[in-house]
Amino acid sequence: MQQSTGLTLLEVMISLCILSIAMLGFDVLQIAAMRQAKALFYGTIARQQVKMIEELLMSAGENNSTDYIELWKKQNTEVLPRGRGQITGAYPQYGISIFWGGLSEGQCLQSTIGVQGCLREKIIL
Repeated sequence: MQQSTGLTLLEVMISLCILSIAMLGFDVLQIAAMRQAKALFYGTIARQQVKMIEELLMSAGENNSTDYIELWKKQNTEVLPRGRGQITGAYPQYGISIFWGGLSEGQCLQSTIGVQGCLREKIIL
């Protein structure tokens, strides 16, 4: 009786199935990491927009800054998905809110960073 020392077709198929399941697990992890990176990217963009309007309002001082605010609101729609900005108050105290991803003002009680999110800040110039 002769013993077989090589791999049989069944062993190769089982090994390939185990390898493909492991590779699918890595794909799922990669997709989750990409979603998280996208959410953090939107949060970074929103923070940059808040800093930009803060600097614009500071440079305008007590002068009429409606042109700056309208330009800023337009930029929010361009750089964030379904983004919109809102400014309340008057010189020297302002409330700045940015919403994106379809999140509405009523759904945003505190700052939330994600694919849908909002960022709220109060500034005193």
